[in-house]
Amino acid sequence: MNERLEKALEFANYRQTLNTQLHKSKIKTDGLLILAKNGGTFYINQELICFLDYLNRTGISKATIFDRNKLPVEISDIPSFLKEVTTRYFEVSNDFLKEYQIIKKARNIKSIMEIE
Repeated sequence: MNERLEKALEFANYRQTLNTQLHKSKIKTDGLLILAKNGGTFYINQELICFLDYLNRTGISKATIFDRNKLPVEISDIPSFLKEVTTRYFEVSNDFLKEYQIIKKARNIKSIMEIE
């Protein structure tokens, strides 16, 4: 095969593997950002954190909020729920950042495949 064509195929395989690994990391991160509480399922994002922070700052310690399925869920301790949500958010975000930096620096398919 032509050397130029071989290099093009090798690069295409590298990019595909890189994109697959990044997609896999995103799916894992999305799964870790789901939190079940009091029979509800919440997707942890900045919107939820801001809303809980608003409730906490205004002195509301118990509230009914809607989960990701638009079902009402009573949260009896807003400050502790806020702490739980923010802790999970930053742990998962930091882990994803570490994986992303490793993926960005990978220069061949073998090093990409070794990422856990």
